[in-house]
Amino acid sequence: MAAGEYVSMAAQSELLQRELEIERRELERHPEDETRELAATYRLRGVEEADARRIAEAIMRNPEVALEVHAREELGLQPGKTGNPWQAAGSSFVMFSIGAVIPLFPWFFVSGTTAALLSIVLGAVSVLAVGWTGRHLHRPVPGPIGAPPAGIRDGRGRGSIRRRPPGR
Repeated sequence: MAAGEYVSMAAQSELLQRELEIERRELERHPEDETRELAATYRLRGVEEADARRIAEAIMRNPEVALEVHAREELGLQPGKTGNPWQAAGSSFVMFSIGAVIPLFPWFFVSGTTAALLSIVLGAVSVLAVGWTGRHLHRPVPGPIGAPPAGIRDGRGRGSIRRRPPGR
């Protein structure tokens, strides 16, 4: 799982870096077009046309600031914060290791049917705890860990792992 997480994050990071390079190139080649584009973005947000143009021109004076603002406004990301594949892999490894060990604890102390039943109960409780925690933090819990609690919560055997609206 950690290797898959590493590959996924590395690919995502490379894609985002490529997008940033394209944006950097556009800022160098077509600064006036990018200034108009940025001003239009601010006009869409309710800023007066003259003020939007003035803000865009001020931002475009510094190439690094311009790249950061364009990346945030157009791509929804910040340069330098595209994710760390090693950190994602390490986190995945630790979390999956903990999840794998929890159902094994009973086998260290008892055996047979008792260990099997305790293992099932511990596994179920840990899945429910992760689902409950994810739900109460207003963050989706993807995959099979979040699906059973979501299904139980729904009451009809169907669940959603989408973010719940505030106040619900």
